[in-house]
Amino acid sequence: MKRFAAFLFVLSVAFSLSADVESWKSMVVDLAWYPPNLEGYGTDGFAPIDFSTVEAAELQQVVGDAGRDLGGSGYEGRVSANYFLRLPMMRGDSPLTEENNMLLQLRAELSPISIAGELRSVLTPLAVLKIENSLFLGSGWSIGELHGLSLNTKEDPFAATPLGGLFLSYRAAATLQFDWAALFPGDWHHVVMVYNPSLQYRLYTGAASDEPWQWQADGGENYNGWYWGQNAVLAYQTPALELLNTAGLLLETRQRITRRQDSPMDEGGWGSDFMEIYIAPILVLDLGESQGLTLQFQFARGRNYTDESIGNESFLNRQVMEEDPTYWYFRRIALSYALEL
Repeated sequence: MKRFAAFLFVLSVAFSLSADVESWKSMVVDLAWYPPNLEGYGTDGFAPIDFSTVEAAELQQVVGDAGRDLGGSGYEGRVSANYFLRLPMMRGDSPLTEENNMLLQLRAELSPISIAGELRSVLTPLAVLKIENSLFLGSGWSIGELHGLSLNTKEDPFAATPLGGLFLSYRAAATLQFDWAALFPGDWHHVVMVYNPSLQYRLYTGAASDEPWQWQADGGENYNGWYWGQNAVLAYQTPALELLNTAGLLLETRQRITRRQDSPMDEGGWGSDFMEIYIAPILVLDLGESQGLTLQFQFARGRNYTDESIGNESFLNRQVMEEDPTYWYFRRIALSYALEL
């Protein structure tokens, strides 16, 4: 971290004669509420918000599995500090290249169960294209049954390993973006489209290649290896409302590449080939010159487990229904408050 900070300082000095160099700091607070549901149990197609609980004693388990209760809500919170440096780079005279730049970001993150840092670069070689690389590392501890970092093997699910290793992630991504107002200028013409595919490598140093693990209480189905993700946004920036900057729809998908065929859904497995899909209406509010708030109301697709296996604590002991393998549910309400310092 110190070396990277020094690198940013050297770059800022090297480009200090340019009036186009920008640097700024920000603080971001993320909060989320996960409403309770019964994970598709006893429902058909959509799992509604349900504040009841189905206890493990009412469900079936395989021999050796301690079982689990279904139901219960969750909360999430974290704060991050950011330093940004934007450098002019590869600029030309055309509208597609006149604002080309390299954005460098140094981020520190803290949650009740984890601490992390990220180094990120975003190159804009064209107005419609961004190329991103990031390196993220962190570690975690446990508070009760919430685990920042833990192993999640069949023999010992969610075994706490406080500060027992590092979570590492490398992500490479490209962003294609277009604003309709670029072709048809006007305050009312800002229809924004964004597509962001990414390739990510995730590693927990305390886990073997065949051992699943959990990061930031994410469910614990991670393996060391590669993942493929996609984000797409369709949004409208309205000039009519002073507070509302943007309203739109966010689509996210994530799927494992490594160990994808370990236990596929169409073979009655736990769903190693399952593609996570999230759809969320989003609102971006302008709270002033240096403040913003993003609201997200997210729906998600989940796996429909058989009645005989949904009560197993270890996901490795569950089986997806072959005839009706998925369901939808309301996943979370999230807000992100950003303050430029």
